[in-house]
Order: sequence, then structure tokens, then C-alpha cells
Amino acid sequence: MDRTDLIDVALDVAGGGGHERRAAAVRTVQATIAPGERPVAATAARHPGHFHKGALVPTTHRLLLLKDGEPPLPVPPEAVTEVRVDRTRLNGEVLQVVAPTGAHRFEDVVEAEPFAERLRTGASSA
Repeated sequence: MDRTDLIDVALDVAGGGGHERRAAAVRTVQATIAPGERPVAATAARHPGHFHKGALVPTTHRLLLLKDGEPPLPVPPEAVTEVRVDRTRLNGEVLQVVAPTGAHRFEDVVEAEPFAERLRTGASSA
């Protein structure tokens, strides 16, 4: 895979986060990329308990949350059994992704419903 695709996505979401934050996003992508992996879509989201958003990216291999140099949270698309969007006053749009590995919650998701639909379509076609 051309690593620049995922790196570009991570940098877009990191935005003006400063040099250190952008460098951490690049390191995270470089450490986790699989051969032939390509991003399918992307949005920004927070993991519960975290202040900064990361890039929530479904790829051809998995769903990744790329954030601040932390290890990604991988969820294979074929393992996704349910995708829900809820809205709360405190956490904005909340995306719930259910898989055999457990339920994964992402908060303050940008354009959550179109993103969820993309996940549902990908999960049902796997």
C-alpha cells in the first residue's frame, strides 16, 4: 500500500494540532499499516475519556481510530454486527460499533450518520 493515503487522512484530522501531534499521527500510521490496506472513508471522533479527537478510518482491512500516537483500536469490517448512532448533549453524536470483540464507542463523531451508513454497507457486504 502507498502509506501516504492513511497518513494524509491522519494529518487531515489532526489539522492544526501542531508539529508534535501531526508527527504522532504519522508514526501511528506507519507502525500499524498492513500490506495492501487503503482508507475507505474517514471522520473525526473521540474515544471515551479522551479530550482530543482522532481519525476514525474504515480501511479495506479494519476500522481504525488513529489518535495521538496511541496504538489503534482495530475492528475487522467483517466482524461488525451492528452500528448505531445516538445523540447526547455532553458527547455530541455517539457511534456504537458492535463486534465479537465487544462494543466500541466513539464520541463527538463528525457526520456520524453518513459515516455509520458507510460502515453498515461495508459490514453487510463483507
